[in-house]
Amino acid sequence: MNKIPNADYVKNPCNKNESWQGVGHLQPGGYGRRNQFGVDFNTYGKTWTGEFCMLDSDNDGRTNGEELGDPTCIWTPGTVLNIDPDTITHPDTKNVTITFPKLSVPQQETTHKCMVFEFPQDGDFHMVATQPLIDNKKVMHHITVFGCENDKEPKYGVGEVHECGFAFDPACHDLLSVWVLGVDGECMHGNTGFRIGNHGYRRGGIQLHWENQQLLPDEVDGSGITIFYTDQRRLFDAGVLFIGQQYMNIPPRTKSHVEVGHCYPECTERKWSKDLHITFALNHMHYLGQNMKIEHLRNGEVIHIITDEHNYDFDSPLMHIFKDPIVVSPGDEIRTTCVFDSTTRDVTTRAGAGYMEEMCYGFLTFYPKQAVSNGATSCTSWKQVPYCRFELDDEVNGCDFKKVREVSY
Repeated sequence: MNKIPNADYVKNPCNKNESWQGVGHLQPGGYGRRNQFGVDFNTYGKTWTGEFCMLDSDNDGRTNGEELGDPTCIWTPGTVLNIDPDTITHPDTKNVTITFPKLSVPQQETTHKCMVFEFPQDGDFHMVATQPLIDNKKVMHHITVFGCENDKEPKYGVGEVHECGFAFDPACHDLLSVWVLGVDGECMHGNTGFRIGNHGYRRGGIQLHWENQQLLPDEVDGSGITIFYTDQRRLFDAGVLFIGQQYMNIPPRTKSHVEVGHCYPECTERKWSKDLHITFALNHMHYLGQNMKIEHLRNGEVIHIITDEHNYDFDSPLMHIFKDPIVVSPGDEIRTTCVFDSTTRDVTTRAGAGYMEEMCYGFLTFYPKQAVSNGATSCTSWKQVPYCRFELDDEVNGCDFKKVREVSY
């Protein structure tokens, strides 16, 4: 670490209080394959020379010296540069920030605003981290980033802000990243990234969810997200599996009400062509949520407990990171169990995106993305009905879902 300037100040975008220890490696901890900065550093004898300092290892238009706070290449080991730590960036990654224009927040409890944007298209990249840019903490509930299918056209054009529901657009249904309250950002597993650019997603969608419970009249917000990406692509393309229960019926004044969602064996068999390797998990309920568990079953037997949170806190979510991925196979089941305490409510609570509604969902980052080869990267249930039937079958319980899907597009 003492062979390059300001190495201790290279921030981890997933935790602003941590530095990125592996500056010359694809793995944050500093082991495994080298990135281009590490390859170049090794070529120059692992020495901070003037020539190496003036290189632009990640081709982002800034020299290695500029990114590490030594723009004039004067640093030598043991000396200290007078720099602003916030200007130090990882020499292997580029970044782009997508923000909404300043918008008035409606005097209503729940609002979703959506916008299509373009990913960088001057190369073939992996998105390896995201970091929220929160403009108004009083109203922000979550930020979601979606990938758009390249052969489908979203309803709205690039940069057109519009009001939307919990879902984004049928052309942009692949979930890439979710920010919720209490999370600094998200870093991908060292073997994975989300493919963007020439051979990946060329357009994305960003969704802001506002909660204005007090119906404040003069709130404005222009939040967004910073995407970190690299042309030093990792071994696998990543995806996010959306799991849980779509139906919710929580009676009032009940201490412990349980809802269970299933990613049924029927659905994993029909939708997956190979094993999924789960690297990250995030539980999501709202303020009635007390406990939540995600389990991996094979032949009806639990073989992995993916998450098990007691005393769940919506404002301080836990990020479950698996350095050794959990392998889930076609024909396996993923069961999501949520426990709610509604003793403070006098009315039945239904499923929905607002604070006074509830959710029982999990977000599982996995690789390879290509393993989900039939339909969307979601696997939920509606009551006891496998949701994949609505997605894949022409008729479900006498209803013509082929026509429903045609109308939705």
